Amino acid sequence: MADPGQTAAAAGTVGQTQATAATPDQAAAITAGQAAAGTAGRTQAAAGTAGQPAAGTSDQAAAGTTGRTQAAAGTGQTGSGPAEPERWLDPAEMAAWLAFLEVSHLLDRKIEQQLKQDAGLSHAQYEILSRLAATPGGQLRMSELADVIIVSRSGLTYQITQLERAGLVRRAPCPSDERGILAILTRAGRAALARAAPGHLRVVREYLIDALTPAQRDTLTSAFATARTRLRRAPTPDHS
Repeated sequence: MADPGQTAAAAGTVGQTQATAATPDQAAAITAGQAAAGTAGRTQAAAGTAGQPAAGTSDQAAAGTTGRTQAAAGTGQTGSGPAEPERWLDPAEMAAWLAFLEVSHLLDRKIEQQLKQDAGLSHAQYEILSRLAATPGGQLRMSELADVIIVSRSGLTYQITQLERAGLVRRAPCPSDERGILAILTRAGRAALARAAPGHLRVVREYLIDALTPAQRDTLTSAFATARTRLRRAPTPDHS
């Protein structure tokens, strides 16, 4: 499972799918700017509100008793003196947070269903194939791939193992680094990407891109770019 982070949401691999929908080899033309945004929706969905009820009670579920916690916590003190009061979310901030969570969950679910149906892939596996297709020779060092899709080393190893068993990816020693391992996209992997891409593009366009006006998309892009920059600069524990 991807580490909490990116974002991102559900833009996921929008550009990648559009490129791959034409031909598998053209996937490389679009993926270049998607690295940070690739799994935002997915990672947020995994990050904190698993088991969130349907939209009818999403406010209470995703808030996770925020209101009650705020009332109980007040401006509590520690043994060393007064603690700084928490900056609890006001109604407008809570509405923004809950809207983001709900869209992330719902869109990710749609994407997972489509990818499973069309190509037998998970969203994480699709993104790995897309990232590899975007590189010269369809290959990346495992460490670089983990960074670009924002997943732990162990999480990437698991996904690559599944893809390798399916014949979609293979691993090989890195010629320039005796300790490095390359993940290499196979011909079957490119074919799977081509099967999945058109449906993936339709889902992302129908449920996100076409649902927004150009001005709303610009605002969304700017807002997520700001959040992405802060997240990328924050120290991240190594859970490899």
